[in-house]
Amino acid sequence: MADYFHVSVDYLAGNVNDPFSQLDNDRILQDINSYEDESTSTLTDRDRRDIARDLERIMEALDTAGDLQFDGDPMSDEARESIRAAMKLGLEAAKVKNKERFTPKKFRKE
Repeated sequence: MADYFHVSVDYLAGNVNDPFSQLDNDRILQDINSYEDESTSTLTDRDRRDIARDLERIMEALDTAGDLQFDGDPMSDEARESIRAAMKLGLEAAKVKNKERFTPKKFRKE
């Protein structure tokens, strides 16, 4: 069941409050990469450059604000990369959804 819901077994057993506390990082990366393969197939090179530019702006703004802390401690590099990966997925998903929604029917490739 834990694999189906993509949570840890400890979370299902009620031992921890964080559903992702003991997930295998390799499996998470594999899920991310499979999503990236699906979404990036519809993105152009220009879309990828726009996403990379926007992602850099967001990360710079977060770094300069100094608000990225956990319990008062500065965020680790691993946590920063996790946030970057999540934001990249979000930006890609938004771009794909917007292309589907706002591209006129006569220009759609179906």
